[in-house]
Amino acid sequence: MKQFATVAFAAFVGVLGALILYYVLVTKPGVTDELARVDKVRAEARAVARDLDAAAEGSVARARQGFEGLASDQLRRARVGAALTAAQGFKVSLTEAYMANGAWPETAAQAGLGAPEDYANDGARSVALQADGVIRIELADAVAPASAVRLVPTVNRESWQISWRCEIEGDDWLVQVMPQCTRAVPVAPRP
Repeated sequence: MKQFATVAFAAFVGVLGALILYYVLVTKPGVTDELARVDKVRAEARAVARDLDAAAEGSVARARQGFEGLASDQLRRARVGAALTAAQGFKVSLTEAYMANGAWPETAAQAGLGAPEDYANDGARSVALQADGVIRIELADAVAPASAVRLVPTVNRESWQISWRCEIEGDDWLVQVMPQCTRAVPVAPRP
């Protein structure tokens, strides 16, 4: 029985040695290679996630800029409307003065109107009377710097109806916003 125990022990040690040798030579390198591949895949996945995050942040930033630009454009359009509204009282007063006198008043005061700055609002810096009943709305810088809208009256002598033509001075954006208006023809200075 002693011999059996010795042979069994030797067989056990042999099998154990073979398993250890198999683990060291075959299994462990395969596991190490597999772990290295897993680490590489994780690193690639992190890089892809960073790229996706950056792309998403860029898309959000571009969308935010687009919405802010749209909001800014809408605000500018609303201010143009406010500027034109400021001129409505001028149109009414000038029309009444013309109908009463048969001629355009030479000054705003003759039509019962205040100083040009009295009509300032978010869209208009001033509203002033020019020669021949022309109303000039100087726009606020927030709308269109160095720009104005002119309302030019035309009187039908037979019907006494007054129509108003719109002209734009300055920013080309106004032509897009107010397609019913034309570009004003510059007036040559007097010698």
